[in-house]
Amino acid sequence: MRARAADSQRNIEEEEKAQEHFQAVKDHFQIFLPHGWNDEFKKRVDSFIGRYLRAARRLMDLPCEDESQEEEKLICLHHIRRLVAGAVQEGELAQQPEYATECAKIDGALVWSGRGYVITICLLFLYINHLRRVNLKAFYKRYGW
Repeated sequence: MRARAADSQRNIEEEEKAQEHFQAVKDHFQIFLPHGWNDEFKKRVDSFIGRYLRAARRLMDLPCEDESQEEEKLICLHHIRRLVAGAVQEGELAQQPEYATECAKIDGALVWSGRGYVITICLLFLYINHLRRVNLKAFYKRYGW
């Protein structure tokens, strides 16, 4: 049980680091590339997502010998889903006007805050070859944040 709590704490810390990383990258690009920062930021987001999707593919290919390994695998995949969902949300918010980001922060609707959307495993692998843009209005209608 302690190992699971330690893993959970590590996952939370990794999500916080990812959020801080994206904020720092966005701030850096907005200062040094005021007119083309969106494209560069999107490339960073896509790179981040690609890295974690490759890790998910490797994890899915690993055989499980017992239920505990299967459970650990599912926990790792859930963590990857949260990281990918957070990155997708960061990429989408970067394409929106600044007030959309502020409203998401006020509502606590960011994935990093624990209330945002987490894409299902089926959608996770649809994003492998083609990352679709997330329509925040559609998510607002569906999830009500």
